[in-house]
Amino acid sequence: MHQEFQTIQELVEYALQDGPQDKGMYTFGHVSQQLSDTIWEATGKSVHQYQITINNSAIRHTIKQHGGSRERLRGQIPVEPDDFLVLEEGILAPQQIYDAGQKPGQEVASLKFVLVTASGNVILNVHPGKRRQYLAVKTIHKTKGQSQ
Repeated sequence: MHQEFQTIQELVEYALQDGPQDKGMYTFGHVSQQLSDTIWEATGKSVHQYQITINNSAIRHTIKQHGGSRERLRGQIPVEPDDFLVLEEGILAPQQIYDAGQKPGQEVASLKFVLVTASGNVILNVHPGKRRQYLAVKTIHKTKGQSQ
């Protein structure tokens, strides 16, 4: 069982607490017909009536792997907790979508959503559910200027 949070802010605060946690989830909303059509045109994937979600594990992973000073060494901008709040505005209408391919061990290929913000491009790695109709944000990272 998981706990459904009412705001992304609540989920971020929960995810960044120390210690073991039960699964927490936030749902951004349903994929609109327009977004579904855009994903279909870009990737050939049908996601009609899917929901877009993120869970506390994805937030913890993102901060651990893409936060802090080592991101600057890789030419990227560190992800901060407040960056998750930007997702609320843009995730249902990303500026760019592309097929990220399928990595070994993945059941289905990932999608990349690009959100252009004042502090840089936010790149979301999104996995379509194989059995349930959802797009799960697995991690995010940030880049300067044009998307990669």
